[in-house]
Amino acid sequence: MSAAVSGSEPVVVIMPTRADRADRADPADRADREMPGSPPPERLSGWPGLGFDPVPGKPDLVGALAGRLAAVTEALREVQRLLEPLRAVPDGWSGVAADAFAARCADLPSRLDGLRRSLVAAEGTLLGWQAAMRQLRDRAERVEVRARLARHELDAATEVAEAARAHPDLGLDGQRFATDEALAEAQHRLDTALAGVDEAQAEVHRARATGAELARHGELLGREHRAGAEQTAFALLTAALPATTTTAPPEEPRPEEPPAERPRPTRG
Repeated sequence: MSAAVSGSEPVVVIMPTRADRADRADPADRADREMPGSPPPERLSGWPGLGFDPVPGKPDLVGALAGRLAAVTEALREVQRLLEPLRAVPDGWSGVAADAFAARCADLPSRLDGLRRSLVAAEGTLLGWQAAMRQLRDRAERVEVRARLARHELDAATEVAEAARAHPDLGLDGQRFATDEALAEAQHRLDTALAGVDEAQAEVHRARATGAELARHGELLGREHRAGAEQTAFALLTAALPATTTTAPPEEPRPEEPPAERPRPTRG
């Protein structure tokens, strides 16, 4: 912006128009004031600072699911206890049917025990993920508090910058004055107004940088959350494999066939 100039004749100071003040605005200020990476406004209800939930999910629901698995595990223990006597063939029962019954029930307890171990492993995985989710959410909430403060500071700094750019002394730029004294006074006022714009704009940039850094922190938490969720899903799948891998049932013993008769020589 050029300095005020003097002339031989006094000139009335002309105030800048609204369009003139808009031309002086920083292009970054005229852009969207949302921090980089912010989602659409409809997602800002719960996380107005960051603008998005970096750690979605409810730890309490994960814990409730782990509790249900624990209840199923306990029920399986009771089933195993009830089935234990069936492993032995009752006295007095013999034959093909008894042998088939014994073959069928022989590995049932071990298969139930494998299922129970899978459920115990899944329960432990869910409890571990619940604890990890709570830690991630605590960290995310602390970042959110700082992000809300950064947004308030950005809004306040932006208002100050807008007021500084609308200062009437900026209209002294390019005007002519009759005396050197008037010119010096106008130049001082113009320099002061310009310094106010620069200072206010620097505060806007600092507040915007703080918000962007917090948004990046939130994105890193989101990546950590997604990685933990994927690891948990893989662990649950691994725990379920022994239970879902079924063993082919043993073949029932076949009754022995009588030996074939040998051909006998005949008289011709």
